[in-house]
Amino acid sequence: MLEVLVHRSFLGSRSLVLLLAFFALVTHLVAGQTINGQTFTNGLAVIDAPSPNNPGHAGSTIPIAVDVSGNGQLQSAASLPGSGLPTSYESMEIYLVSAETNVNTTVSTGPAFLTGEGGSTVKHLNWPIPTCIPQGNYNLTFYETSNFNGQGVFTITSIPIPISNTGAPAQCPDLNPLQPQPQDSSPLPQSPFAPGSPISISSSRMVTVIGAGPNPTLTLTLTISGGVLDLPTVTVTASAKPTPTTVVLVSLATVTETDQGKVTTFTQTSTLTTVVAAPSQTGGQSNTQDTSGFIPVNAGSRLICSMSLCLFFGAWTLSCVLLY
Repeated sequence: MLEVLVHRSFLGSRSLVLLLAFFALVTHLVAGQTINGQTFTNGLAVIDAPSPNNPGHAGSTIPIAVDVSGNGQLQSAASLPGSGLPTSYESMEIYLVSAETNVNTTVSTGPAFLTGEGGSTVKHLNWPIPTCIPQGNYNLTFYETSNFNGQGVFTITSIPIPISNTGAPAQCPDLNPLQPQPQDSSPLPQSPFAPGSPISISSSRMVTVIGAGPNPTLTLTLTISGGVLDLPTVTVTASAKPTPTTVVLVSLATVTETDQGKVTTFTQTSTLTTVVAAPSQTGGQSNTQDTSGFIPVNAGSRLICSMSLCLFFGAWTLSCVLLY
């Protein structure tokens, strides 16, 4: 009786070890977290379909759907290879692999999967399972190369799929050689998009502030990390104090002279150069000298003057003509 109990206890322990080993294997294969049918990979991708252990049949299609928006947390350009964003995709390739049946066939390679369906946050592919695929247990394996907060990430996510085939399969052409297992990868410790994930995306936003002054545009970089806005320190440098300005006033007059019946017409020019003092600040009030009657040097040739100054210089010019 004691021997039977010991034997049963040994069988129970061995069954428990095998069960734990099975779950550990499944966890290793999925390399992510499955929540409500979605597989949150240890990269950027969220696999909507297929779900783990969803059966397939040779000759039918496997619906594949991958959310590349991080459940709405990524910019649309992040799914395009070479975008240069600190958190973005570089490539994604998919293979159907089975060490049991010695099959490794390509499902999707190159940039077509990520660049297709422009504007869509979920990429779709209905892949027909070749009729030559023998029955057995397979892994739909996703190879993702991406960047997370400026750091390179390489994630391998395998979704287990049992495939049935009631016919007599032929030898599949163009198979890839099986890769040694496990393959090297550098995944994130957890998906940054899974509910309650401690990993967060750091992102920067450029904000332009418009105000008054000689340099009215100010561009700030705001950083958001873990949902917390990091406000930068803004230092405002006062502009240089105004300096005295040399200005020139030019008076033009047309003179007509008659001498023994001979009429002569000529233009007489008078120039006045002066220095205008810089505006001063007294008690917080601005005392600005009126320089509306002066033409600054290099300001152009158009004559601008106040009424009083024009009359003054007009009279001065006329007196010069009469004295002449």
